[in-house]
Amino acid sequence: MMKYSLTNFRGSALALACAFFLASCASTKMDQKVYASFEKGDYAKCAKIIEGSSKNLKINDAIDVSLFKSYSGDHAGSAQYFEMTKRALDDSYTKSLTRGAASAIINENAREYSGNVYEYLLVNSFNCLNYINMGDLDEALVEVRQGEVKQKEYKNKYGSLDISYDENLGEGQGAARQLGINMNEYWDEVPRKPTAADLYVDSSFSHYLASILYTMDGSGDPELHAREYYALNPNGARLRESIQIPEGKGRLDVIALAGKIKERREGQLVIPFYITDIPLLNPTLKYVFPTVQGIPDGNYSARLVLDNGMSQDLLLVESFDQAVNRDVTIRARRDFSRSFVRSTVKEVTTVATCIAMYNNAPNELGRLASLAAIGPMLNAVNLTETADIRQAKYFPAVAVGGGFTLDPGVYSGTVEFYKDGNLIGKESFSDVRVRKNRISLIEKACIK
Repeated sequence: MMKYSLTNFRGSALALACAFFLASCASTKMDQKVYASFEKGDYAKCAKIIEGSSKNLKINDAIDVSLFKSYSGDHAGSAQYFEMTKRALDDSYTKSLTRGAASAIINENAREYSGNVYEYLLVNSFNCLNYINMGDLDEALVEVRQGEVKQKEYKNKYGSLDISYDENLGEGQGAARQLGINMNEYWDEVPRKPTAADLYVDSSFSHYLASILYTMDGSGDPELHAREYYALNPNGARLRESIQIPEGKGRLDVIALAGKIKERREGQLVIPFYITDIPLLNPTLKYVFPTVQGIPDGNYSARLVLDNGMSQDLLLVESFDQAVNRDVTIRARRDFSRSFVRSTVKEVTTVATCIAMYNNAPNELGRLASLAAIGPMLNAVNLTETADIRQAKYFPAVAVGGGFTLDPGVYSGTVEFYKDGNLIGKESFSDVRVRKNRISLIEKACIK
């Protein structure tokens, strides 16, 4: 059995707490600077701030740089960042899955960030948009094909529900009983067990793009991707209108990225416990997990208006807010289980040390003095316990799409963006040539 030195435990626990606190402060300051520029719509400055924050960017920050560069119109710079990010994600995410889900010793943030599932699966599609904007259909199709391979590999190897983490709760419950904690009183406050329906294993946005691009190129199987898209999103954007163009007509299609993806936050379950050997104490244990409870999905929409008077509402291709919801549901129970075992077992050891310290005091005055040290010792476990709420923060909230079947010609227009029915921005385009039997694809973004 591992033995703890009272001095070493206090020093190491508090040092770790300070280290995480300082790292969090640095990250928070950067986030505040980025968000201030984001509110002004200065996406290029947002990218510059993150780039300057570290020589070795974390995966989630690198994704945000890629996105900001794309939003600012630097599609070549965005593509370069996405290429680096894809390699890092592929390596880190695959390793994290094949190594299993071993609990971090300190907290979930002590582990290398490997990306969320939707980030791992979506980066190719968002990089595809860069090449579309640069007029490079060949490279856009490379992204589509890479995404297909990644999607199949994920489904075959990892796209199933793992609930084995619940098996570890027995160890934590045994320790909890030593602290007088009866978990039967708190199960209603614990994140629910996920089901297979909560898994994010496919992207309707990726299939939508693939179907259109294969139609544009005359290669691949656009109908296969159309079927996959409609299976995921039967009432969304009408993809078959885009890929089944009447003879002699052309197609103008728009993909619009609207809003800012929702951000997860830390959920906590704080439970009091008792140390009968030491009076005058009211300690608590904090268990943590990611949550989006109380954070509504963004109600974003867009409308396409052509200068010739034609207009239509663009329909949902994929909600990336919903991707966050699903990812959090899958992670919350697992992360709570780890936090429960980790904190409870550590606290039991700490309590034993505190009791010995209190009982070994030479007199009543010494016992009272020891209480001043015991309080911070007991709280040190809580200080080191933080939920993993890491994510790329600047994906759009939704992708919507649609367009018009038109006579060949040159067209101009505007994409209007709305939140809760209120106009929040406009992005115009001009002199887009629509050719017979071809698709002309435009991407516009309003990330607010």
